[in-house]
Amino acid sequence: MVKRSPEDYLRLARERGVDLSRADTDYAQLLRNLPKNEQRAMDRVLALWEGFKQRNEGASEREVDDCIEFIREVAMGIQGIRPDPSVEDREAVAHHPAVSTVIQYWKLFSRHFFLFQKPLGDEITKPVRKYIQTVLPLSFPMSAVKRPRRFATLPHFGHLAEQQWARDWHVYRRPSVRVYDWASLSTHISSSSRIGEYFESTCREGSGRGLRFKDVQFVVFYNEDMKPELGLRLVRDAKGMTYIPHARPQHVLYEGRKPCPLSRNGFLFHLAFLLARNAIEGHETIDTLLAVKPNPGEDISVIPWTKGIEGHPFYPNIRSKGVERAVTISARIRKLGFRAGYIDPPRPHEFRASSLLRVSKYHSEAERRKHAGQRDNGTYDKYYASPLAADGQGSYFHGESRKEVLERFQDMTICRNPSLLLALPAESLAELADSEPMKKLQAELQELQLRDASDPKTKKRINELYQETRRLKREATRVLQEQQSSAPQGTTPEPCYLRSLFDRVRYLMPERDRLSKALFQSALLRDPPGLEALGDLISLCRQDKEVEYRPGLEPQKCNCKGRQGGYNWKHVYNCYKKQQSSPTAFCFVCHEWVSGESEWTQHCSQHLEHPASIPRWCDPLTYAGVLAAPGLCPFCLGDESMPPESRMRQFIRTDEWRDHLSDCITRRNRRQNTCSQAHCSHPHCQGRAPFASPEKLIFHIYDDHGCIPSQSKLDFENGKRKREQEEQHGSKNKRTWRSRRSRNHPLTKQ
Repeated sequence: MVKRSPEDYLRLARERGVDLSRADTDYAQLLRNLPKNEQRAMDRVLALWEGFKQRNEGASEREVDDCIEFIREVAMGIQGIRPDPSVEDREAVAHHPAVSTVIQYWKLFSRHFFLFQKPLGDEITKPVRKYIQTVLPLSFPMSAVKRPRRFATLPHFGHLAEQQWARDWHVYRRPSVRVYDWASLSTHISSSSRIGEYFESTCREGSGRGLRFKDVQFVVFYNEDMKPELGLRLVRDAKGMTYIPHARPQHVLYEGRKPCPLSRNGFLFHLAFLLARNAIEGHETIDTLLAVKPNPGEDISVIPWTKGIEGHPFYPNIRSKGVERAVTISARIRKLGFRAGYIDPPRPHEFRASSLLRVSKYHSEAERRKHAGQRDNGTYDKYYASPLAADGQGSYFHGESRKEVLERFQDMTICRNPSLLLALPAESLAELADSEPMKKLQAELQELQLRDASDPKTKKRINELYQETRRLKREATRVLQEQQSSAPQGTTPEPCYLRSLFDRVRYLMPERDRLSKALFQSALLRDPPGLEALGDLISLCRQDKEVEYRPGLEPQKCNCKGRQGGYNWKHVYNCYKKQQSSPTAFCFVCHEWVSGESEWTQHCSQHLEHPASIPRWCDPLTYAGVLAAPGLCPFCLGDESMPPESRMRQFIRTDEWRDHLSDCITRRNRRQNTCSQAHCSHPHCQGRAPFASPEKLIFHIYDDHGCIPSQSKLDFENGKRKREQEEQHGSKNKRTWRSRRSRNHPLTKQ
């Protein structure tokens, strides 16, 4: 190559427009292009500063005293969260911010002047920081202790799997969300990633960065047994590697050689949504895909994606079809942990820490560092390594290390209570209703509900009062949860209302019913249980809603010939009933139509003669827009003086059922003329000792039968409601399936 002179470089640069582009770049502006989340936080702090200056004329950011007074006001105005009792048990710091939080506010404040105005300088920033760390906590207690490293281990993953697939009552916007979430959680754990490296993190807000099909290769290869096996290779958009894409970590997922519980086979869930999306070119069915082998003479071959899909998100947002946000899926995983019985559920980053700990057991430091996307070992040693590092007893006395024992103790960093309270019991709820804060809220709420409902200010204030009501419930529930014992019990208690929901509705969802068993069998993907699970997962991904129809009220029973836009169980029920020539009733308990009045009486008698066929829970339950269980009266069920059809009266409207309960309780109290004892006549409570008072009976039917009579103090929403909201039928609200009780509980507000 001919050696080029400086003039040659200059000539080529001018040809490319160096003189024209010189003034086009505002280099100072490059430093000011902040991520959206940081800009919002900075704007929030500046708004506080502007308010402070208006209240304190002459205040300046160049005066240390003014800055100290400002940051003191900010600190005392921050609504903190309850610290972990194992880390910080001082009651005085409850709901106070941590020292690190206040320092972060100060950093945002000083950074604004560094970027956009004259920097404050060390003569301002250092004294204020010292004040926050040493002086302020003396008058305003704040926690300075950092949360210890926790590890989300395999047992924790198993608890989440059991909740997600065998017990979960939550209704997602689309059934496919359940599959996508579990697939992405499996990938997150298998690759020891940060959750924001596959999804759009808050630090990359608006960038659209996340895992896309172009970052993933679908392959078939011969495994160690020379059998064809399918797999995925993913390239992770790791933190700090935006400008060095060649250094990004790569990871693989595959079918697996050894049988394991199918819930642990992350590739199974990926294969399900890929087939449901027709993402694999030339392979739309399970059979054709599993028959693929590597090309002749090769040990591994790439199976191409469907043309045009390369730029699509691998884990899409169900609403926008864009890249899913990391904060959204993190919140869903956290709420799943609450439902699984964790008072402080495992977080995605704690799965990363545990995964790296396991990887270090089988791989070298260099391999672990490359796998984690880290530059040096110091990051792992400082932030991820377990403080429980060695078995000193075994090493000294026995000359061996019991590493398995250490892993058991790491399980204890995140504690679970299988019987954790998910809602306030009736007696505690009544005490909360009688508390002064709740009485004030309810009094103001009742006053506002008498005003013009279209007034925006009234609407806003009503919403604020409902939010405050929910906050008081959350706090009361949290206190009870912390007091609740998690010691192993000799007998398994009956599931509470929320934990019994899935068993009440599983018959509506045959795919999920089968998956609740199949996913916990040890098998390979190509074994019969694996293929059955794969087929059901594909069906879930293709469904628009959790429940397609109710047994006994199938769409073909409607005689309107498709004039209805979608499935409406109530329309089918009324339509089919009108078609019958003789009186016909539908049993919502056993899903059968019964023709004739005498036949219906006999059918009700059979239920009453076999108490096991009568549900324990008596509330009308609507799940995913379909009535799953009718309302029953626990008192009428056990009243032998009534005819069978009256005892087994079914309520499909919540308001009628609750009014009937109130009337029934009033009549019983008058008839029995008792104010000291009260009996529950539900067939499941036969032989139970009487309750000390009618109020205790109300508590019992709330806790054990899911009943809330009208105008009860347990009902916090006595205001006017639209009928469709009260009935919970056909509403588009995503929480319409829940009973009145579960809808009010903070852990079920998704």
